[in-house]
Amino acid sequence: MRYSNTVAILGAGSEDGIWLAKSICKSYRILLMDEGLQKLTALSLIVGQHYQSALTENLLCSKEAGWEADIIVIAAPGDAQETIAEQIQEVATRKTVILLNRSASMLQKISGILPHSDLAEVLLEHAPESPVCKASLSGINQVALDTTTKLLTCCEPINLRVHQLISV
Repeated sequence: MRYSNTVAILGAGSEDGIWLAKSICKSYRILLMDEGLQKLTALSLIVGQHYQSALTENLLCSKEAGWEADIIVIAAPGDAQETIAEQIQEVATRKTVILLNRSASMLQKISGILPHSDLAEVLLEHAPESPVCKASLSGINQVALDTTTKLLTCCEPINLRVHQLISV
């Protein structure tokens, strides 16, 4: 097993954060960040049960997690994404920042807060009756799209729609 990048999942205790942590724990070192240590400890146990050799670290500060990570994923619900983006603004320069969302796109808003980051957004659609997660990917540059596509290939089963570059 080789870990080439460290991924910070901010809002790791959310449904999408838990899904992503379990999906990528075999391929990436993961920094789990959420508001409560109890929630993070429980998530570390879940990830460890899913993959015993997973490398995880629990952090309570978005800025610290963003500083240590190569790739930053904001998995918190849409309303909190703006606040988290403001907290990591100083440490997210020239890093790929991935937004996980269920409905409304936050890419336009976050691009104003993180103008020097490679931004991508994944709109997720989990159908309760289907084991396959559907995802639609968009980003502001090719680096963001390529990095996000590589990360999502660890998420089985996933049906990834064609990604697109969008200008902001």
